[in-house]
Amino acid sequence: MQSDISIVPIASEHAEGYRECIDVIARERKHIGMVEAPVIEVVQGWVADAICKKSPYFVAVTDGQVVAWCCVIRGERVGFTHSGGLSMGVHPAWRRMGLGRQLLDAAVCESWAIGLERIDLQVLLSNEPAVSLYRSAGFRTEGVKRRARLLDGAYEDILIMALLRPE
Repeated sequence: MQSDISIVPIASEHAEGYRECIDVIARERKHIGMVEAPVIEVVQGWVADAICKKSPYFVAVTDGQVVAWCCVIRGERVGFTHSGGLSMGVHPAWRRMGLGRQLLDAAVCESWAIGLERIDLQVLLSNEPAVSLYRSAGFRTEGVKRRARLLDGAYEDILIMALLRPE
């Protein structure tokens, strides 16, 4: 049930469940840019880095299981530290319950709180629920990468979107 889900900042104890969630979504081969999750050591590194840098990185947890995530990774190069790249995913069993919106709102709010001015993302154009979610949150289309992904013999376009911090 929705009431049993907590939206919390990612912590080291979430790494294994986070990896499992990534893997389930990646193996669908239609929502994110991976076809399988990286090894646990890589995911543990992501989590440790996010904690160290105090990145807006949230997970949805129920009964100890990570069922979704949303994060904004701040740009590190000179001239790009005012912006961050967003990624998110929701386990198929937990979609269309409002989790994506809750996580997105938490990540955007925290991004503004730490001083970011721009959040950008790339989303497969075929992922209509995600595109709709981002648009409803104020993200605007900045461009399209045509034939950006070739998977299983089919090309897919990627939509480039961004949200600017309100003045």
